Amino acid sequence: MLILEPLERAEKRNARVYANIIGYATTTDGEDRINPSEDGVELSNAILIALEDAGLKPADIGYICLDGAGSRMGDLSEARAINLAFGDLAMEIPCSVPKSVFGNMLGASGSLDVIATCLMMENNIITPTINVDDIDEECKINLVIGKALEKDIKNAIVISRGRGGINAVLVLQKQ
Repeated sequence: MLILEPLERAEKRNARVYANIIGYATTTDGEDRINPSEDGVELSNAILIALEDAGLKPADIGYICLDGAGSRMGDLSEARAINLAFGDLAMEIPCSVPKSVFGNMLGASGSLDVIATCLMMENNIITPTINVDDIDEECKINLVIGKALEKDIKNAIVISRGRGGINAVLVLQKQ
């Protein structure tokens, strides 16, 4: 799905570079073999560690690609994590769930989210999350719904979560 290589190698072969992965982190918070913790603390830690790895601050992020589990507990814990990591900025940074269009592709979901985020960065547009009629009042994030949002995105975060509380966060920077 993706070719990951050092920038120097890509430039040497004149490859088209969509974005650079400049930060990464992973944490775990599983309370059982399937569900993550409801508090979002460890996902928040993964976001902050990835930002530190990238040398960025929360204010440098222009878009968040959500894991978007599609369950009340999964989505609320993700929203809580974003609020913990971004504070007052949580309601300003646009977020969306690309997999709302494709469905959960299990192990391929993370790659699809990276590709979608790179294309959004390249085209200065954030695709909306589909099939959302209303947002739970506890879910305090800036979810793009209804129609696409035009925005120049320099830095983005991609959140991917797995069963048992696995949290992975990438920080992408526009080439």
